[in-house]
Amino acid sequence: MANSLLVRAVFSLAIGALIGLERERFKKLAGLRSFMFTCLFGMLSAHLARTYSGFMLVSSFIIGAVIFAAYWARAQRSEKVGLTTVLALVVTFFLGALTEDGEFLLTASIAVLVTFALAGKIELSRFARKLTRQELLDALKFMIATIVVLPILPRSPIDPWGVFNPFEMWLLAVLVLSVSFVGYVIMKVLGPTEGIAALGFLGGIASSTALTSAMSERVRQTPKILQAGAFAILLASSTMFLRALMLLGALNAALAAELTLSFAGMAAFGGLICVVLWLRIKDKKASVPFGSSFAIMPALKFAVLYTIISFVSFFAKKVLGDIGLFGTALLAGLADIDVVVTSTATLLSHGEITINAASLAVFLGAVSNTFTKLLLVRTIGTRSLTREIGASFLLILLFGAGLFLLF
Repeated sequence: MANSLLVRAVFSLAIGALIGLERERFKKLAGLRSFMFTCLFGMLSAHLARTYSGFMLVSSFIIGAVIFAAYWARAQRSEKVGLTTVLALVVTFFLGALTEDGEFLLTASIAVLVTFALAGKIELSRFARKLTRQELLDALKFMIATIVVLPILPRSPIDPWGVFNPFEMWLLAVLVLSVSFVGYVIMKVLGPTEGIAALGFLGGIASSTALTSAMSERVRQTPKILQAGAFAILLASSTMFLRALMLLGALNAALAAELTLSFAGMAAFGGLICVVLWLRIKDKKASVPFGSSFAIMPALKFAVLYTIISFVSFFAKKVLGDIGLFGTALLAGLADIDVVVTSTATLLSHGEITINAASLAVFLGAVSNTFTKLLLVRTIGTRSLTREIGASFLLILLFGAGLFLLF
């Protein structure tokens, strides 16, 4: 027990030192040692509170009184005294108390975030000054959609067939909103061309379908970024093949080996098209209006389309019966390639299908998922973007089909 208490004491001192070092640099109300002792005092108070009920309340009052007295004394000398250091001391005291519970990782994470917030004063102030009223309102709307609305929605299907899940549908809308929001930030930092291009790779890792929806709306609003938007969608779609291959590798190595050539080939061919597009757009520095970071309509369109496809897939599977493996792969792929990958790999692992049938099912799922993205481009985006994307998608799929059939 003594060793455990000593470990907590040392850790609390280290946490206090981390925050105190930043304050020491600017000769604030409290420095390195003050923060170290405050954190240690919080840890010891929480430890003694296990034996003496109410000790934590008394300690909180004591630390509050000491901080207030120091603040008042310094203010009396007409020195500029802010509340930031005072609040940091209070947080450090409770971080010490959290250390007593053995929450080392959580405590360290919060301490790092607090130190970052303190050290980033200049950057945060500059960011706040550049933030427009509309951007602030959009951020609040985004938080309402994610933090307020999402948790209160039913998490179970509400229709007789068990297909329509309000939580999942709104979660998809939030995913598109997230891509749109992050895309807006990246575009504003890097510029419209480089920003959209950088978002393509990230979208492929997270959700190429959601990125396609968000970027289609962005291109419809701003036709000048047509080629940059096409680049982002194609890069995300090409990255999707690699992500699916990695998921297959984690679930079933044999199936992943069967599809490595075709999926890697489609990713590489798509990447080659992206290189050509990038050479065409890299020197374009057009001034483009950023619009709103809260694009609710494309998010809702995507969620509704996904729900419709889910219903079509459900009833089609009922009708198709045993033809179902390939038909189901095509239909499920319309909604989500990961569903096809995981379900097919599971069936193969249980010995219910052959590896040839499994590889064909996954490939068909990738084809239908690509068709879904093209449908989203046509529904949410523009005809010009559809033509640009459609031709590229066709070439990628034909190349992949050739590899799949020949090897």
